[in-house]
Amino acid sequence: MEALARRVREKHVFFYSEKEDLQAWFDRMGWTARIKSDARGDYLMVVDANLAALKTDPAIIRDLTYELAWEGRDLVATARMHYAHTKGFDWKTTRYRTYTRFFVPLGSELISAEGTLKNDKIKNTTLAPDTVDVLEEHGKTVFGMFTSIEPKSEGELVVRYRLPRSLAREVERGHYQLDLQKQPGAEANGLTLDLHFGTNLSRAVPPEEPSHFGDERYTLNTILDQDKTFVVDLSL
Repeated sequence: MEALARRVREKHVFFYSEKEDLQAWFDRMGWTARIKSDARGDYLMVVDANLAALKTDPAIIRDLTYELAWEGRDLVATARMHYAHTKGFDWKTTRYRTYTRFFVPLGSELISAEGTLKNDKIKNTTLAPDTVDVLEEHGKTVFGMFTSIEPKSEGELVVRYRLPRSLAREVERGHYQLDLQKQPGAEANGLTLDLHFGTNLSRAVPPEEPSHFGDERYTLNTILDQDKTFVVDLSL
């Protein structure tokens, strides 16, 4: 039972029922793979899709960095997914080809993207970048893009975007919440938060290291092994 509870919490086991009331209860408990539609503030989920890359996923180490800062009256977010390919070519491992989607709050506006490719280096010898698909899915704005990571090499995808004005107003009133969802079925990845609010923090859950208390930033290095919520209150 302990092993089952851990695998459910880490989003490797899910529950489904054709009975709507029971399924709704599973959703409330966080035991399904549903995208969180009731997120009350900021939101992020990064989803990789293996495109003809054999069984390469176990060879990929991922690290997600999320940064936030004011630019004028706008809150600008930067989400950075770093990939390290740890193996060479073999019968089940090849270059990692992924179409990656960044699910962010509805109404977010893309500013720029880095790391996109039109195809892998075999079919895109000049490594020309590709355009970014901007979509709406499940009540979120989605930035979708392709990239490819060669064996024993590293790469990353970076998106910068302007958060909706409603979130900026919430921060101006002294409160910020980030719901960060883990991709269902994926292994845990590293997570770094670096959030600049322009005014001192009065409370944060989970807390920072004590050496970081008392300034205008919320910084945290942790592991994204399950869905997580981060709450920051500001001194006004």
